[in-house]
Amino acid sequence: MKDLPGSQILNQVSHYYLIGLLGLSLWGAPLASLTMASGYQPQNSSSPNGPTGSTGTRGCPAASVMPLTALAPQSHVGKTVSTYPTFFWYGPDTNSSTIGFNLYAVNEAGESELLWQETLTAMPGLMHYTLPSTAPGLVAGRQYRWEVELLCYPDRPSSLLRADAYIEVVPSVSTRGAGQLAEAGIWYDALAVALATPSTPEWLELLGSLAQLEPATTDGQTLSQRDRLQLVIDHERS
Repeated sequence: MKDLPGSQILNQVSHYYLIGLLGLSLWGAPLASLTMASGYQPQNSSSPNGPTGSTGTRGCPAASVMPLTALAPQSHVGKTVSTYPTFFWYGPDTNSSTIGFNLYAVNEAGESELLWQETLTAMPGLMHYTLPSTAPGLVAGRQYRWEVELLCYPDRPSSLLRADAYIEVVPSVSTRGAGQLAEAGIWYDALAVALATPSTPEWLELLGSLAQLEPATTDGQTLSQRDRLQLVIDHERS
């Protein structure tokens, strides 16, 4: 994996996060428990209550090389066992110094209610944000949409990039390790565990298994989530 500035902040996704929020114990876990066996396998997945996707590339040349991408499912709602989960995305190298994070509760009619927003320092490559304890915690049985917004050029509104995905809370599972969480369909937590050791290939294998589940582009022009995830994988492996 490249030594990207965005990767450095992943040191904050520590074993304390994994133990406290996921109820997992990785200190004594063998390395094999982090290996992707069968990859990500969604279980009883829900469809998003509204549209998802990434927008904006024309006003931002950097995004045509590496688009702003939510590292999460878009064809279905990704799951977590944490009420204060961690969200991951991958971004281009732009002139912007900040990126906006927004979290919405979405009802069955697709109506959104803003629950939390925060402005973060923008970095190219891999980034993450953990919902703080001062924010409203996620509630089981509800769908939430999170998004990140980045102005490629701060003085040019047409250069706005946006990426989003859905998330829902499910009951805790008696599993440990990224591979087992992935097989149980707990996407967000599987990725968080895999990225606790970002120098290993497990997180890229996890992204690859998700990419294969996302629909391919049909018009030959628009980048699908499958395409975007593959670009991230290729960039990290180059």
